[in-house]
Amino acid sequence: MPSLQVEINHQLTKDQAKERLKKFVNEIFNKYKHDISELKINWVDDKNEFSFLKAGMKISGSLTIHPNLIIVKSQIPFAFYFMKSQIIKIIKQYGIEVLRKY
Repeated sequence: MPSLQVEINHQLTKDQAKERLKKFVNEIFNKYKHDISELKINWVDDKNEFSFLKAGMKISGSLTIHPNLIIVKSQIPFAFYFMKSQIIKIIKQYGIEVLRKY
């Protein structure tokens, strides 16, 4: 499966960033719960491991909080590969908004 990586800069403490991202992850998955299934989210310290099914295809990855930087890594199905740059753009856009908003 193709992989992608998105880096998002922030000006928050790691705890502030984690709290905002937790709220966002819950909100976004609740919003799209009819489009995804088998959602798994596991936070350990400053790292979130996630996986879910979209259109019957597994998407998995991690979100790691560093000082002043969030790194999202994911494996995407080949069927979504043609949308890779768009997916990266959306993740970055949402990430910046979330870190400012919550």
